[in-house]
Amino acid sequence: MDKETFIAFIEHCASGKATDGEKALLEEYLHRMEAKGEIIPTNGDLIWQRLLQQIHLQETPVRRIKRHHPYRWAAAAAAVVVLAAAGWWLFPGKSGTVPPAPVADIAPARHAATLTLADGTVIPLDDTNDGTLAQQGATAITKSDNHVLSYSQQGGQPTSIQYNTLNIPRGGQFQLVLSDGTKVWLNAASSIRYPIAFAGNARKVEVTGEAYFEIAPHAQQPFEVSVQGSTIQVLGTSFNLRAYEADDVSTTLLTGRVRVANKDGRVVLQPGQQATITAPDKTISVKAADADAAIAWKNGYFSFHNADLHTVMQELSRWYDIRIEYQGNIPDIRFEGEMQRNLKLASILKQLEQKEIHFRLKGEVLTVFQP
Repeated sequence: MDKETFIAFIEHCASGKATDGEKALLEEYLHRMEAKGEIIPTNGDLIWQRLLQQIHLQETPVRRIKRHHPYRWAAAAAAVVVLAAAGWWLFPGKSGTVPPAPVADIAPARHAATLTLADGTVIPLDDTNDGTLAQQGATAITKSDNHVLSYSQQGGQPTSIQYNTLNIPRGGQFQLVLSDGTKVWLNAASSIRYPIAFAGNARKVEVTGEAYFEIAPHAQQPFEVSVQGSTIQVLGTSFNLRAYEADDVSTTLLTGRVRVANKDGRVVLQPGQQATITAPDKTISVKAADADAAIAWKNGYFSFHNADLHTVMQELSRWYDIRIEYQGNIPDIRFEGEMQRNLKLASILKQLEQKEIHFRLKGEVLTVFQP
């Protein structure tokens, strides 16, 4: 979308004809621009004021909006792509005909998982109705809302520890509530192994893939997550853990305090920090984190920040359960922005093709090429 088309869209919203989806899209964009100290260029303050009224960003009566420096369109060199609820923005796109999206299409990920009980019984959760699934000792296992698996301890401390494993396939996602009240959101191609009821001096689980934790506080029983030879230890906190095979392991802390450690060292994170354990040498580094970007997947978005094409395709591969192949010389293209994860694959590919790359979908194989 070029600058003129973008302004026309703002005028369309300001006229009161925007759909709920268009309002949601523009509201999200305005929030981001406001956070950066920038505003969207308009054809006058009146349009801006009417627009803010339409999407409920300002109370009536309308107050005069202080005009800031207009958005600098020098972002052209970055070819920034921002995608969201009702559509997408391209700053600045090249004019021309958009190549048609692939005829075939694939739906986004669904609520899908398999539960393996301590005795080896496997329960496919996407084919199971809500309700009580099993009783293991004094612990009841239930499914609710079609995508939440919960453990409820109905007795005292267990005499022995039994483990369950929740596996999320490619093209799936699920939520888990452990027996201590800890909540876990699991992304596609992830797994977690955990006791049906915690006992002893620590609460220990093992994770692969990506998961977001909201830890129930128990000061006398710290929570530990084991991942690829490293340990994340917490008391009561919320954090995102990303540990896909062959990738760096990253822990992003939102609230509380965590310790990330392996045989080569340890660090203590404060809210807003991210620890990364590099895949080859297992060294630990710490930097300031973009927490919103780290948990965008949990909130229903892909979030890309200076991401190369291979990174974007890897995310799509897991989410849509497809295999990616590359044909010919693929340029070094960078992507910046967000797009909803509930869109069908063809809709997303159509937007990405604005970067002058093409796609061909055959079965579950997506070929990326440049004509």
